[in-house]
Amino acid sequence: MRAALALVALLAGLLGVPPAPAEAAQQGVVLRAPDHARSGTTVRVVVRVPASGPRRRTVRLRVATSSGVRVLRGRSGRARVARFDVRLRQPGVVRLRARVAKHGRRPALRSRARTLRVWPAVTPQVLAHRGRSAVAPENTVPAFTAATGHASGVETDVRATSDGHLVLVHDPTLRRTTDVANVFPDRADQPVESFSFAEIRQLDAGGWFGAGWAGTRVPELDDLLRQVAASGLGAHLELKQSSPDFVHRVAAALQPYLPLVDSGRIRFSSADLTGLERLSQVLPTARVALIRSVAPADLGPLAGKVDAIHVDAPTIDRALVARARAAGISVVARTTDDPATLAALAAAGCWAVMTDDLDLAGEMLGPPPAAG
Repeated sequence: MRAALALVALLAGLLGVPPAPAEAAQQGVVLRAPDHARSGTTVRVVVRVPASGPRRRTVRLRVATSSGVRVLRGRSGRARVARFDVRLRQPGVVRLRARVAKHGRRPALRSRARTLRVWPAVTPQVLAHRGRSAVAPENTVPAFTAATGHASGVETDVRATSDGHLVLVHDPTLRRTTDVANVFPDRADQPVESFSFAEIRQLDAGGWFGAGWAGTRVPELDDLLRQVAASGLGAHLELKQSSPDFVHRVAAALQPYLPLVDSGRIRFSSADLTGLERLSQVLPTARVALIRSVAPADLGPLAGKVDAIHVDAPTIDRALVARARAAGISVVARTTDDPATLAALAAAGCWAVMTDDLDLAGEMLGPPPAAG
């Protein structure tokens, strides 16, 4: 028998037929698993053993996470399939690889490695900072439109013009995000509030971002509110002024949208607690948030006055979220585009996070929840 096998091998060599490589045999092990899942859930991983050899074979599944490595042991059945239920204990990346035990003189076989992204058990509200400003000019209708389907809501900034129109501009001046230096060269560093609405409408708010956006205009608040009403987006409006007249203009602009205010899809924030108190008097159902770089050591005095506090993302931890909850206050993280920070904020129990990178947020946190 051995002589016959040797003769076959010799003839194969003479005819130029190469022996089957070990890698080709290894390709017979197939590992199937989902691409992503939530932390705290269990996923089914299926390993199919090669068609050659016995049906029942020992299979080991290597589960590698940032916390360490687990090896699960199973056995394939008559269908040449081994099934594993893998408990996902924490968010992050899980790397899976299966190993089928050797049979006789045949070597052990391994599957290709597979990566599974584990999202947090609960995804916080994801807020597009000034709209989807990574792909369109900030605080413009295109930026708000681009956030639809990728964020729970948009965060934007409200200012009043000299003639009382409410426009969406972040900076105190129009220099950075418009062509005001060309249109009104002597007024480029004057405050937004010194321009009439007609003057602001002359400005290009998109050309600075890219030639394809030239001609984009500075939007009015109502442009965004109509968009919110027609979509599933929420709106978080940072009030850049707090005078009684400004607050009353904001309240008047919201009258057609009171159901969205009542439901929490439209919310308000400010660094001026007095302005928020004025707004609460004229819009009693409004959810209001105080903006601070760092949360006050004592949140008790804010209880009953604000619904949330917006603080810089790196300052947030579980202890702060717990203190805030005890006072009946939600925590919102001000802008971060760092993957580790996004994951930490979700783990800490943040109610919402602001970001410029919605793609990264989706990868790290999963699909955004509905606005509310």
